[in-house]
Amino acid sequence: YSLLLKGWMALAGDGEFAVRFFSAWWILFGLAWLWRLRALIERRSTRILMLALAASQPYLIWFAQEARAYGLLFALSAMSTAWLLQALRQDRFDRWILYALTLIAACYVHLTAILLVMAHLGLALAMGRPLWSSRGGRGVIGLLVLAGLPLAWQAWKGQREAILWWNPPLPPVEALRQALAVWTVYQAPDPRLAHLGSLYGGILLFAGMWGRRRTRPGLIGLALGLTLWYLASLRFPLTSPRYWMSLTPLVLTGLAAGMDGGRVWRVGALLG
Repeated sequence: YSLLLKGWMALAGDGEFAVRFFSAWWILFGLAWLWRLRALIERRSTRILMLALAASQPYLIWFAQEARAYGLLFALSAMSTAWLLQALRQDRFDRWILYALTLIAACYVHLTAILLVMAHLGLALAMGRPLWSSRGGRGVIGLLVLAGLPLAWQAWKGQREAILWWNPPLPPVEALRQALAVWTVYQAPDPRLAHLGSLYGGILLFAGMWGRRRTRPGLIGLALGLTLWYLASLRFPLTSPRYWMSLTPLVLTGLAAGMDGGRVWRVGALLG
């Protein structure tokens, strides 16, 4: 991200608008790639609703204004998820290469993209097409291992010198509540609103992703990604909302599917 931002500043200058616009552009680019998640969401109305949710989500709006790497991470997460779904469906060499490149790029943008790697493994397994069952998938795994070695070495050296705690580990229920609140109301000042957002988001996610056969693998992948995050948070300080950014495309898929579950349910969900 820093290298890309430096190139952008050489062209656009280092003013506040120019620097922040770079992050906003990546968020918008990621929204465009959400439309390509047809393998999870076939209905056009649901995909339109997903884009509307993403465009109005406080979480994404916040990071679209920050000169940090999370907008780029969101875009690469959406891209890699779309390429994975196409690779699983078509099993073409070029699709596997594009998937590997975008996923590796996401990991180099931010190490928390490892949560997305776990989510993708679970998604492919739930679709009955595990990555290791095809030549292209095995190639992706090999590339991820090779590309991840420098990152793993850097992370190992860094954690030996870092202060590992400044936040205590969260209880599992509290961790899930915080994650769901982030993806609905984000930094709501009223704690009652945050509780309502987490409850509402949880109902929509489960009803939307588990209730449809096509979106069910996304819920399984999301659950595995969140499980890896929680286990890692017991050792490292990963309780900030920004560390969930790579899982956001899957979350938006589930929220939209839950809202678009039927005429009566749709009215209630939109009012909520």
